[in-house]
Amino acid sequence: MPDSSAERHLLVFWRWPAERLEETLGKIQQKLDIEQVALLRWTPERIVENFQRFYAMISRHAYQKYEQAGASPFLFVLVTDKAPVYQYRIAPGSGFKRVNINTFDLKQVLRKQGGTSLHATNDQREFRRDLMYLMGQSATDYPPAKWDGRMDNIPEVRRDIVAADGWESLEQVFSVLNEAVSYVVLRNFDHLPNGKDQDATGDIDLLFEDADARNRAAGILNKEQKGTTIVGGRKVAFDFRSVEDFYFDPEWCRRILRDRIMVRGMYVPTPEDHFFSLLYHVHVQKRQSAAKYNSKLTELAQDIGLDWVTPEWLTKPQNAGSLIADWLKGNGFYLTRPGGWPQYDWRIVRRFHGAPVLYQSSPIYKRIGHFMARRAWLRPLVPHLLALRRKMKRLNIRKSAKNVAETFRISAKKPQLPQKAKDKARAAA
Repeated sequence: MPDSSAERHLLVFWRWPAERLEETLGKIQQKLDIEQVALLRWTPERIVENFQRFYAMISRHAYQKYEQAGASPFLFVLVTDKAPVYQYRIAPGSGFKRVNINTFDLKQVLRKQGGTSLHATNDQREFRRDLMYLMGQSATDYPPAKWDGRMDNIPEVRRDIVAADGWESLEQVFSVLNEAVSYVVLRNFDHLPNGKDQDATGDIDLLFEDADARNRAAGILNKEQKGTTIVGGRKVAFDFRSVEDFYFDPEWCRRILRDRIMVRGMYVPTPEDHFFSLLYHVHVQKRQSAAKYNSKLTELAQDIGLDWVTPEWLTKPQNAGSLIADWLKGNGFYLTRPGGWPQYDWRIVRRFHGAPVLYQSSPIYKRIGHFMARRAWLRPLVPHLLALRRKMKRLNIRKSAKNVAETFRISAKKPQLPQKAKDKARAAA
């Protein structure tokens, strides 16, 4: 019976000295159990593109990686760690993070060998993603094996990164995303993933846990300009958002991702999050309410016990505004407004009866807003910051009030200099 605590990991040698192959594999076997050793050969014309999609790089950096790694074949080693230990390490490109130190430290030792360039997975999420990218199979479907130790008969695998020839279907897209990142399809997923009514549903709106997950998804999907991807020979539009974009309150976004459910091979929100996120999108993030959503909103409302929500009830802006405001405040969430987008329907927002607002605008205050939104113990301080801004405005401290107003604006009025200051400025000029 397999050990439940054991973990599988990957080591991929982009550049490896053939004369030290036995020595290298011997060092790995001292620490880990080797399941499979193979030579991974990519199509020469696609090596740069494969690096670009694998690492979510821009083309220039992918070419630099190709120059560093050289041409295929690469050495693919699948291992098992029977006693994984997780501690914090400084991972290049990822910062200070918790990793499996057995594979991480072994990677550092092997990298010190001359002529060696390799990639190794630091945790199980990275392993599942990389195995899907490289071999096109999920970790649960990839069969276990035991390497026979023979150096003279290493098999060769000829394949590029998953979907190198194009995506066959949306089912394939979601099967890869399921292994690669944490995401949720926000709305318009009733006809997905078969995609028969894609023209009617419009964009596929995805929410990701962070900007890195969003960028990795964009990289592996090979999105073209204007956010489209070729799936089954036709263009499919994707709209990507992350927790850090302030599309919704970051805490609400995390709850949507935490409580997501699997439906037809893809992750979607719970009925409650689906209803309120769609209501928020239609009645807050749009300049005009989309009447075509009223029947869908009514259906979702019935599912969660809001029997009094009807298409006629939804036609009145004050009804939707009050419901959204009460629900946000009842769950400790904020109304959010990303810098410059979306164009909110302020006829609705004005009916929020004092619901607090998180703004995102200038780079400095964007970072402050992200920092505060990610920490539950800081979130209650936001109203105090708003009160401070009002006090600063009353004191006519122009520069400070302007900076705070850019991020946490309460009204459109700008603070004015007192008349004495204006006269002094004119005299100085």
